[in-house]
Amino acid sequence: MYKILSKYGLGLAFGIGLLFSLIFLIPVLSGLPEGFGDLAVEEQTKTDVFNTGLKATIFLFIATVIITILASLISVAKDPKASIKGIIGIAIIVVLVFVLYSTSTAETSGIVAAAATEFGVSPNLSKWISAFLKGSFILAGGAILLVILGELRNLIK
Repeated sequence: MYKILSKYGLGLAFGIGLLFSLIFLIPVLSGLPEGFGDLAVEEQTKTDVFNTGLKATIFLFIATVIITILASLISVAKDPKASIKGIIGIAIIVVLVFVLYSTSTAETSGIVAAAATEFGVSPNLSKWISAFLKGSFILAGGAILLVILGELRNLIK
């Protein structure tokens, strides 16, 4: 399977992406109601011309998650020793998110609280959003630091 995907995987991914892009574009380009551009924004959002593209995107996302999880489980089952570093990395990220969640507080004032109220974001969900944002910033900072350190290491060698 690896040999097939390494040889044809990029073309397969491009073909699937092109197919789903066409599935989205054909109804949009041919099925726009007459005067769509003249409608108010509220009325434009009520049309269902974009539903095909949204459904295709959701399908592709779910398929990607399932395939990634299955491939990871197969990889761990085939060679558990080689997977230890990846498992430790995932465990560190999970611990980081839960630590950040437990230290986060829900916004109660200001523009963030107003937006949370407007969109119906609960205090618990607000804490999760805050934890994931902080985690993203920490991981991005760590990645930048590792890139810089790697380049300095290569410069010295």
